[in-house]
Amino acid sequence: MPNGAFIAVADPDLVGKVLRERPDTFRRPAVLAEVAAELGAMPGLFDSEGAAWRDQRRMVMQAFAPHAVKSYFPSLVQVARRLQRRWENAAAAGQAIDLVLARVPHAA
Repeated sequence: MPNGAFIAVADPDLVGKVLRERPDTFRRPAVLAEVAAELGAMPGLFDSEGAAWRDQRRMVMQAFAPHAVKSYFPSLVQVARRLQRRWENAAAAGQAIDLVLARVPHAA
């Protein structure tokens, strides 16, 4: 749990308000950027603030338009099923999975 005050929002209308007003009113926890950096992630939509966040969001949202999602959904399902099989096989064999290596396709 984070130190200090935080709020979780589940109401769809309030979530929409938070997303529309972010980043001007709602800020991300600083620890998010620290964890992303530790994992080797490039700065992006999930840890950006202000104008950088707006620019990132504008680019990323194009990929989430309904027609775009329909075009790559079969690939998402294929990757998810492959990952599920890999994890089920590892669990059945009692093997640990290195999640850092697992996120890099050629290293897993």
